[in-house]
Amino acid sequence: SPSRGLGDVYKRQGPARARARSQAGRYPDALACLRALLPDGPARFYRGLSSTVLRDVPWNALSFCFFRILLKAAASVGLSGVSFDLACGTLGGAIAAVLLTPFDVAKTRLMTQADADGSTPYSGTFNTIARVAREEGAGALMAGVLPRVLYLAPLASIVYSVFDWVSAAILAAR
Repeated sequence: SPSRGLGDVYKRQGPARARARSQAGRYPDALACLRALLPDGPARFYRGLSSTVLRDVPWNALSFCFFRILLKAAASVGLSGVSFDLACGTLGGAIAAVLLTPFDVAKTRLMTQADADGSTPYSGTFNTIARVAREEGAGALMAGVLPRVLYLAPLASIVYSVFDWVSAAILAAR
């Protein structure tokens, strides 16, 4: 299945952390953020890595599985073609994105956390999810679901459809 490897997730984590903290309004720009975070060492840039992995790896697996299940369901009623491939990819990506949004919320909280006194109120993915649900309600775990779906649904649609078309072409050429 076409998916990002763990190495890609790991490489994106540092820049993503600096960008998230800058966007959270804590620093005027990414360079100021880097200057503030560098004294704590490189490990500071990887806070939220486990949440990122727990979000991205299952998303890749689930969205591809949903895509395949939906393709089979469409084929069983005689529906096929480019538009159905794209629709199945979109729906599969959207379902997986919605299901894994709590991990995205946890990742964001872990990456951008710091109270005024410098303490870090969140520790670990599941602790963060439980704390957010307890203190803010379960609905808070779905923060940002719409932009996430709007980004990931078309991504899955394109990636999985192109993967299928290229795979079919390669197999036909054998």
